Amino acid sequence: MKKLFTFLCCTVIGMAGVSSCIEDEYDLDKDIDKSIMLKNFSMAISETFTFKITDIITQSYTTDSDGDFTVTLPGGILGSCYVDKISRELTDKYIYSNATVSATIVNNLPEPFTATATAYDRSGNPMPEITATCTPSVIPTGSTPVKVELKASGNIHNLDAVSLEMKMDKSTVTFNKNQTIVIKDIVIRFPDGVGRKED
Repeated sequence: MKKLFTFLCCTVIGMAGVSSCIEDEYDLDKDIDKSIMLKNFSMAISETFTFKITDIITQSYTTDSDGDFTVTLPGGILGSCYVDKISRELTDKYIYSNATVSATIVNNLPEPFTATATAYDRSGNPMPEITATCTPSVIPTGSTPVKVELKASGNIHNLDAVSLEMKMDKSTVTFNKNQTIVIKDIVIRFPDGVGRKED
C-alpha cells in the first residue's frame, strides 16, 4: 500500500549525535528509539479532501435544470469539513503537545465563509483540552493558504482529526450542486518536537 505521508524535514537528536532528513520516508517504529527526539518535525499528507456542497449542507433542496438551488441557512451556519487521520502514524507510543496544520483551501462556493476549527480524537470526540485557531478565519472564494494551530498543555497523541465549522454572512444562498470545497497540500508540523515514550 502506498504511504499517504512524507516526512518533509526534521532534525534528529540522539545519543549518536545529530543528523538531518529531507524529503524521505521513514518507519517511526524502526527509526526512532527512546533516546531520540525529533525537533522541528514535519510530515505531509498527500491525500486531497474534496467536499461537495450537497454533502456539507443538511437542508433539503431542489435543483433547477442547471443544478442550481437556493437554501436558507439558519444563523448562516453552512456545515463542516472534516479532515481525519492527520496523525495516522503517531500513535500513543509518541509524545507531542502542539501541532500546526497548514493547507490550501479552494473555496469554489459563491460566497466567502468564516471557519472555526475543532480538534477530534481517534474516537471522533471533540478535544476541548486543545485550543484550535484558524488563520485566516475568513476564507474567500478561490485558493487560500490556511494555518490551524493546535495547542495543549499535555500530550495530544490521541489527536486524529480537525474539523472546520463554516458560517456565511448570508442566511439565504444559491449554490450549484457541483460546487465544492477542496482541502489539499496538508502539512503537519510539530514545533516542540516528537519523542518516544518509555516502555
